Amino acid sequence: MTKKRKHTRAEQTLWVFAVLAVFLAVAVLNYNQKTSRRVNEEIHATLESYAQQQADHVRTVLSGQFDSLGAFASYLGQAGMEDTETFLNAADAIRQTQEFYRITMADLDGNGMTNEGIQRNIKNLKEFQAAVKGEQTISEPFISSIEDGYLCVLLAVPIKNPQGEITGVLCGSYTAEQFGTLFLHDNFERNDASVLINGQGDVIVASKDEEMVVGDKSLENIYEKTKNEAFLDGHSVEDMEQAAKNQEKLVSLIQEGEQEYYVTQTPFGYNGWTLLSAMKRGEVDSSYAFVRTYAARLNLAFAVSFLLGFLLIFYLFRTERKALRAQTQKLLEEKEKLEVSEERFRLLARDSDVLVFELNNLDHTLEFNENFEKILGIKPDYQSFLDGKWVYPDDVTAFSRILPQFSSKKGVMTRNIRFCNFAGVYIWFSVLTSIFADDRGRVVRILGKMMNIDENMREKEALRLRAETDSMTGLYNKMATEELVTHALRKYKGSVCALLIVDMDNLKRINDTLGHTQGDRAIVRFADALQRTFRSTDIVGRIGGDEFMVFLINVQSSHQLILILDAIVKKWDSLYTGEKDDYPVHGSIGAVMTNGSENFHELYRRADTALYKAKRSGKGGYALYAPETEEKE
Repeated sequence: MTKKRKHTRAEQTLWVFAVLAVFLAVAVLNYNQKTSRRVNEEIHATLESYAQQQADHVRTVLSGQFDSLGAFASYLGQAGMEDTETFLNAADAIRQTQEFYRITMADLDGNGMTNEGIQRNIKNLKEFQAAVKGEQTISEPFISSIEDGYLCVLLAVPIKNPQGEITGVLCGSYTAEQFGTLFLHDNFERNDASVLINGQGDVIVASKDEEMVVGDKSLENIYEKTKNEAFLDGHSVEDMEQAAKNQEKLVSLIQEGEQEYYVTQTPFGYNGWTLLSAMKRGEVDSSYAFVRTYAARLNLAFAVSFLLGFLLIFYLFRTERKALRAQTQKLLEEKEKLEVSEERFRLLARDSDVLVFELNNLDHTLEFNENFEKILGIKPDYQSFLDGKWVYPDDVTAFSRILPQFSSKKGVMTRNIRFCNFAGVYIWFSVLTSIFADDRGRVVRILGKMMNIDENMREKEALRLRAETDSMTGLYNKMATEELVTHALRKYKGSVCALLIVDMDNLKRINDTLGHTQGDRAIVRFADALQRTFRSTDIVGRIGGDEFMVFLINVQSSHQLILILDAIVKKWDSLYTGEKDDYPVHGSIGAVMTNGSENFHELYRRADTALYKAKRSGKGGYALYAPETEEKE
């Protein structure tokens, strides 16, 4: 019987090493594949983010323009479309603030007038027809019928009367140059080409010779042009068309001649349009070259380690194992540093006028760029920054959510926060932070950038106030007053409040005797007297031509309410209008106190009942609601 040869220790060690080498080779190959796939995913995500930011920027601007047109349309619906002088004056003001080239008001038959007083009929415009149905629409570029050579883009919104009925259409138009400038923004100064197309692939806006051109019919259809180009990632022209049809995002890798491009499709949000952004592959891939370099170095380290291990495996096995562990830890630390450096570079490269900071949670240090001192005039330290020393008090909670003590994992967070500058003025910033954690989940660094959005936030607040304010008196309008009172009834349900309906006496006589100018003057003085009588926490609004509403919060007793009503009536003793201020102005008041169970409409009915009693008792006085004041059928 032949005896089986016993393997030597060297042979056993070699077999173990061979198995280990195969295992490591498979692991490195798997790592390379996953790294390549992750890099491609990051590239796609970055490109989609860039394109989405540009689309969001343009949509935000257009949304603001639609809001302005809507507010103007609401004003015209309240004032009446027949008042052309009001339209012409207000249209000029809107053009100066919102950069419209022309504004047109038209009735339901399409007969309209421009802000220059030009009469025209726009019934055949599909945007007009859509607006009549209650839609907000935007047109593709077309030649205006008013003057040759005027290539324009039209925005249209419906005009509604106080009953909510559509009575006409309000249009605002851009010139092609104005519309093109919406796509030019400092935040998007990259080496890419942007194209806005419709559902058929026709170009609406395109970057050409470092400028934005609009409505250039000579530009080739994007889908026809792309049919002659090679797709390197398995996509096709049909995929692009389908993504545009479904309003989905898509990133394609296309070769045109010797050059390769990443083409990103992003739904634009209007009319089924799509925004295309093309960037050279080399410029995009260069941002991730360090990852591939790292993988190549890792492969080289593996090969060297395999050779050294083959020569010294028996003698240095234990030592090499310990050294490899130390090397792996060092590589992980270097990788983390590379990630932090890459994130810092990305934040700095995208914007040159933003405030950038880095919080080191391990060393308790804070680093920031020179814009902190240049823009805010401050030099924060680590602890004062964490304490929110320069943060607006109402924003401290939101600010604390982006700090190390409240963050527990990697990710990106965005908050809108007000910071105080050296002059004591609070400025709105959009604060974006990237959070880095170690392998145990501890937050080690937070990188952040702060972008000034103060003008945009204040414009939004101004638009909101204009939508809620009565244009003549500066008080809340009817809709805003009713909403605020309804909200206050819920908020102060456990408190005693009071609702006042105040009606001016003899406004019709003032208008007939002294003229509408003096009538308007009387309304303004009457409203001013009301506003100065009450606290800033009370709600004062104009709900009709000569009718006002006041909601008093936390009224202690009916005696206190009577004192307040006496004070109002007394103020009317010194209120006059007319050329010589010799015509008295006063009103009548109906008041009701809450008991915690009424809704707005019931409370209004009771106050109106009390007002009726006050007017029957003689003008210039007031009456409090009581159940016995109800008239019996």
